[in-house]
Amino acid sequence: MKLCNKKLNYLYEIFSDAVKLIEEMGIKKEKNMELISLYNRMKYLRECFKIFLDEYEKMSEIVMERIKEIGSKYDITGEMK
Repeated sequence: MKLCNKKLNYLYEIFSDAVKLIEEMGIKKEKNMELISLYNRMKYLRECFKIFLDEYEKMSEIVMERIKEIGSKYDITGEMK
């Protein structure tokens, strides 16, 4: 796993833990609509973040393959082989 991926995963874990903490506080019983709305947005963002992480991993692999492919066409001076 690359350093950037580790940082993104760490941020996701922190965000996910924050959502879990709010759930443990019994937010669903809360009558404050702003707090419930914030909780729902955080759950939504957590899911979006997870999708982003999954797609980021795939995208990184595709980009690296393409760079290697293009790199194999050129020599060290930048001239085409």
